[in-house]
Amino acid sequence: MSHTRPTFLSVIVATLVFAVPFSGVAAPASPPPLAAGSGSPEAVESLQALSHEAARETPTHRRPIALDGATVYAESADQVARVAWALGRFERAGLELPPVEVWYFADYAGCADPDDPSKQRAGYLEYGAGNYTVFMCGVEFTLLHELGHVWDVANLTDAERDRFLAERDADEWSGVEWSRAGGEHLADVLAWGLQDGNVRPTRTKPNDDTSLRKAFMLATGSEPLR
Repeated sequence: MSHTRPTFLSVIVATLVFAVPFSGVAAPASPPPLAAGSGSPEAVESLQALSHEAARETPTHRRPIALDGATVYAESADQVARVAWALGRFERAGLELPPVEVWYFADYAGCADPDDPSKQRAGYLEYGAGNYTVFMCGVEFTLLHELGHVWDVANLTDAERDRFLAERDADEWSGVEWSRAGGEHLADVLAWGLQDGNVRPTRTKPNDDTSLRKAFMLATGSEPLR
């Protein structure tokens, strides 16, 4: 399903909805600067483990914000603006996303591993029967990465994944170590190509500009936004 880029009006509406619960915090005109490393495994592992299910309970002040292409359950207008920005990057690149639900948390407790709450992540995707839910605790690169998983599931064929696996010399699409998983390579490549900063993936290689650009074009058929 095609959708239009989230508009400035969408962000303004989100800002007005959040104005009272969050003391008038306004959504920025552009997303905050990318912060390299804040979603690293070391940062995640250093945080105290909390109950995953407790973290996902809906706070009384958290209510859905509708954007073009997404429903956002956020803790601040800034988080809504980040999602609007990320959706706009996909739209600008001509990459169609299905409707997605995004739960945005201020700390990593909300992105704990469902099977092991002691393992906290910067973000992850749950999907099934055409439903996509992103749990998000990281910065913009991570948000693009998780939406990249959504784009993959909704758009790529097995043959396209096989070609990408060969290009990246990866083992399997999923179920293997991160650096050998084609799905993680793809999500990193998309995040690299859609960002408006200069964050480079470190867990999937090769990660030089030439290799990343080639992989982006193979997967999407279009040029990265760089």
